[in-house]
Amino acid sequence: MKPELKDILICDYEPKYAASLATMWNTSTEGWNGHFFNYDEEKVLDEQQNSSAVASYLAVKGDEVLGYVDIEPYLENNMNIGMLNVLPAYRGTGVGKLLVQRCVLKTAELGIPTLSLFTWAGNTKAVPLYKKCGFFWLNMQASATFLLNFLPGIMGSEVLRPYFEYFDWYSDFIRELKVEPDGEDKEGFSYYTYLWRKGDKSLRVVVERTSRAIVEIESADFHLSSRVQQAKPVFGDSFEIAYSYECYNSAYQDLEIIGKSEHNIDFQLKYRGQAKPKLELKAKYKILAIEGKYSEWDVMPAVCSQVSIANKAIILGYGQDVQYPIGLELTAQSLIRADHPQTLYLNLCSNLKQACKIRLAFPEDDRVRLSQRVYELELDALEKRVLLVEFSLSGSVYYIPDVKVEFTVENSAWHSFELEPELLLMAHRGTDAKRGKEQARIVAACHCLMLTIKDPKNMAFFTSAANDWVRIHATDFGRPFSGEFETKEVSDIQFSHTGDAVQMELFYESTRHAGLKFSKIFCLYPSGELQIQLCLQEIPEEAETLCLRELIATFPEGFTYAKGDELVRLDKDVDCDELSDFDAKQVSEPWLYFERNQRSTGIIWGEDWKLMFDSWQVAFELDLAKLKSLPDMLSPAITIYQNCFASAHGLRKYAMGGDLDTLPKRLSVDIEIAGHNPVCESAVELKIVHHQKIHLKGKLKLPEQGFSAEAKADKSYRIPLSPKALIIVKAQLSYPGFDLESKRLLIHPSGKISFTETADALSLDNGLIGLSARLANTLPLVSSFTFKGLEWLDPAPEGFASRATFNPYTGGMILTPSYVKLRHFMQDKHSLKQGCLQDQFGNIWQGLVWESEVSHFEPLKGLIYRQYYLTLPGVPVLLTAVEIVQDLGQAGYMSFGLQSFLEAQSILPYVSYDFLDESSKWHSCPPAEIRRDRSSVATISRLRMPKISLYTMSLHKRAISMSTTNEYHRTCDYTYSKLSPEAGDILPNLIRLFSEEEIDDRMAQDLLNLRLKRV
Repeated sequence: MKPELKDILICDYEPKYAASLATMWNTSTEGWNGHFFNYDEEKVLDEQQNSSAVASYLAVKGDEVLGYVDIEPYLENNMNIGMLNVLPAYRGTGVGKLLVQRCVLKTAELGIPTLSLFTWAGNTKAVPLYKKCGFFWLNMQASATFLLNFLPGIMGSEVLRPYFEYFDWYSDFIRELKVEPDGEDKEGFSYYTYLWRKGDKSLRVVVERTSRAIVEIESADFHLSSRVQQAKPVFGDSFEIAYSYECYNSAYQDLEIIGKSEHNIDFQLKYRGQAKPKLELKAKYKILAIEGKYSEWDVMPAVCSQVSIANKAIILGYGQDVQYPIGLELTAQSLIRADHPQTLYLNLCSNLKQACKIRLAFPEDDRVRLSQRVYELELDALEKRVLLVEFSLSGSVYYIPDVKVEFTVENSAWHSFELEPELLLMAHRGTDAKRGKEQARIVAACHCLMLTIKDPKNMAFFTSAANDWVRIHATDFGRPFSGEFETKEVSDIQFSHTGDAVQMELFYESTRHAGLKFSKIFCLYPSGELQIQLCLQEIPEEAETLCLRELIATFPEGFTYAKGDELVRLDKDVDCDELSDFDAKQVSEPWLYFERNQRSTGIIWGEDWKLMFDSWQVAFELDLAKLKSLPDMLSPAITIYQNCFASAHGLRKYAMGGDLDTLPKRLSVDIEIAGHNPVCESAVELKIVHHQKIHLKGKLKLPEQGFSAEAKADKSYRIPLSPKALIIVKAQLSYPGFDLESKRLLIHPSGKISFTETADALSLDNGLIGLSARLANTLPLVSSFTFKGLEWLDPAPEGFASRATFNPYTGGMILTPSYVKLRHFMQDKHSLKQGCLQDQFGNIWQGLVWESEVSHFEPLKGLIYRQYYLTLPGVPVLLTAVEIVQDLGQAGYMSFGLQSFLEAQSILPYVSYDFLDESSKWHSCPPAEIRRDRSSVATISRLRMPKISLYTMSLHKRAISMSTTNEYHRTCDYTYSKLSPEAGDILPNLIRLFSEEEIDDRMAQDLLNLRLKRV
């Protein structure tokens, strides 16, 4: 029997509940979209002991834990609900509501104005609960379902606090609980409205999103509102704010408004008077130079005013997303060849509503040698443009030029200001160290350590030109740990060079532990070695019992460690959500190794550090009493190596006193068929090509064709073929000392392609493959994809409703820019037609073409692109490609994801998702009761049925991902543009083909090398 709420106690977490809390997590898989929990009492005790949560609450009945929630600092002046869970048997009873309510009240008690939470897009059942507790679902450009609650600040304000002695903040709250993003958008601002009603009284409070401040209050006693017209003003000008105050109660006539200058807003208003009964007031504020960049996650600089009503204060504010008159960003290749001509891309953007003339003057720099340092040009109103500049680089540098910008509009006077664009330029030599506005970096050759200065503060990222990453969290002291330095600014940063290394030392002073002073030292070498040490300047006696903790996170793949006299390695077929599923006590040697996609990360540590695993992170702990006894109170080093070791064996030998392994070397022999044209006739020409000199006699055999001959380099052999749609030519080369077997995939077209257009849809049939798309769709989908009449796609549901983690759930097959929000994309223009492209061999590929214009997703606004679905007559092959019709006028890589949702009845129950790793090993993921997510980087993946497989391939390694349960299956395959995509570019195509035989990327290399162009 489900308990009544009066039987349930909401209390602070205590260790005595650890065993029951573990049981709660382990029985909660159903409510976490298939996420698998693996807890026991010991793991809960460790996790809670190491937690930096400000508060953790339990819902209990007797000794049974029914629910859990915790809150922790996140972003500026905000708390976040980290984990929230209720036992499946007790969902819908109000337990979750009690836990969330406690978090709201605790946040208000702490004096923090907002409370946030994240959820997944398909978790629609919980959204009404969150909204009823005061959360608003923010309409983000980022791919995140983020909710924000402004109630703690509202209930804690002097003016509004008395109203909540009359109104119950929860039960009197009037709210539509629609499962969709919230907010009223007007003149570039987004507003969120709270309304309470009880009897004949009501209270309405309106909050503006970017400032997270109140802009309007309407009560039975008064109505106060403020209005700003410009959401994205250009700095240097003055703007107007208007106040309206109407008094209904004489006790509220006294009014004071004081402007608060902050950040780059100069606001000098001072007003004191009475409203009898109404006051209209306008004031000017000025926008000064911008101090830093802001994103949609940040609290923007705001036009703030302190309003006192009857001697009770409240802060009003309007966020200002201040723009430079001219914007400038720099982009270049990720890895630069030193002392050779390279291209630097200058992304220019005018934020002026009139045409202008501009001058750019770059400073002289011995390390970044520009071919031209001064530029003069004209820009139309709001125009974006890319300038290509030739430069050469002496070595790796964190480039922050002080660029002087001058502009004039309609022959007016010239105005000037300075920009400091930031760009990391990496080469195979050189070091640099600088502090920018939002981050500090040290760079050594192809490796970089970046420290965040803005939120989140003091997070370090160790990266390389190969896109590796290691995240190093802010230092923490406990137990319990507080996360103090995740929100505290660094006191000082000092840079130095030692030999070929570059060093960054960060200085901190604790306020939580008075008198505790320390520095954190990062020393980076060009080889990819990063040393981390902590130096304590002062340890007060009362702090000696504290434990110092360093948290390091990287990818979990290929995780390997020593356990006694054996190596333990995480198998690629085993899902691993948390390293804490491993026992750190079993690690017998001071090293760890991680390997993914032929890249590696190694970690070695000194003997005084204690190793632990904290969720998916590696934790190192050291008692301050021990550290105080060490020379100069300097900790042993934790050393991280990126791509320094080819295997865990090599790292182990190095860590334990051995030498580095040498990398293996390989031969290569290529068999060229039909001049690499994969589209064949009844016979083909075959030729052997040596990429290295081989002075040996060999034998060439094609057993299935009954062919045998002496293998001579560059000699052509004519081979007859069977007239099948898909042909695999298997060739064998035998040389003294080694044998080579080579397979090549060819396709043989026959028949014709037919198109059918009705009032509702456009379809094609090539004899084997069928495609169909609805003409009037709100999303540019292929709704049907058949092979020999068997449907492979889940049809798009009416209205594209939410399902599983997908909101909206599209069904079908679609190629979209990777980060576009589908709910925005549904509002854009899409058109469908027949089309064709030609490959480099003259083969004409025909099919369906969707053209889309992005106008509602701000980061890609103005992009027009086409998605092609092309085939040849009578072949089981589909080419998908993207053509850029209108670019963004900006440099930077673009990626597009081909999403496919599988048909549930005929395909899903029998299919498995497989991908091929670097060792040519297939990894299989069949549908399961528990949701499985897999992602990797590969050139080939497949959907394998008992008698046929659908392969997806590309020339280069690409990101691939899959999400599946017994009820749905979605795959996503990515393709990428060049660095500066331009109109007319056709991105490398993805190839889909059906085959009864096993296909790999080497076999299909000629097909993968196809390049498409307009006919």
